[in-house]
Amino acid sequence: LIDALERAASTDPAKLREAIAKTNLKQHIAPGDAIVFNEQGQNVNATVTMQQVQKGQIRVVLPKAYADADPIFPIPGWSKV
Repeated sequence: LIDALERAASTDPAKLREAIAKTNLKQHIAPGDAIVFNEQGQNVNATVTMQQVQKGQIRVVLPKAYADADPIFPIPGWSKV
């Protein structure tokens, strides 16, 4: 949103909407390719990840391309996480 606000150089809703629609953000913290929106406003490169709490830390376990830990299955009880 900061990127779009800077490019719009305004808080005018129409200008901000236009800036968001033209977003092509390659550097971000989410998994996947650049953040780009289609005509319906959907991020066409959005990626869903599965996370688990392991040893008190949130770890990405799927998809493997973005995983920083292997999934634990069956999931242990909360007192053992």
